[in-house]
Amino acid sequence: MYGTYKGNNARCGFVTPFKTSSSIKESENADLSIYPNPASDKICISLAQQSDVQIVDITGKTILSNIGCWEKCEIDVSNLKSGVYFVKVLNGNNTQTTKFIKL
Repeated sequence: MYGTYKGNNARCGFVTPFKTSSSIKESENADLSIYPNPASDKICISLAQQSDVQIVDITGKTILSNIGCWEKCEIDVSNLKSGVYFVKVLNGNNTQTTKFIKL
């Protein structure tokens, strides 16, 4: 699968589930996938529809926001510190949250 972010093309690979605990409730939704997970440089996001995307840290602080995404997009996470983060997808009144690990 391919995603585009700021004009750069990148190949995205596999999905690996991780179990961690936090106070942020994670959604279980087949319409949202993030890969690779864990990630070191970029994450690819696949969505069912156009949405706004935010990256949130384990404390709930918004790290990146106002990222528009249509079906597939790629986000550069190379500047984030290693740890657990959440991708929050906002679409109208609906919010989905999925975690990813930054290596």
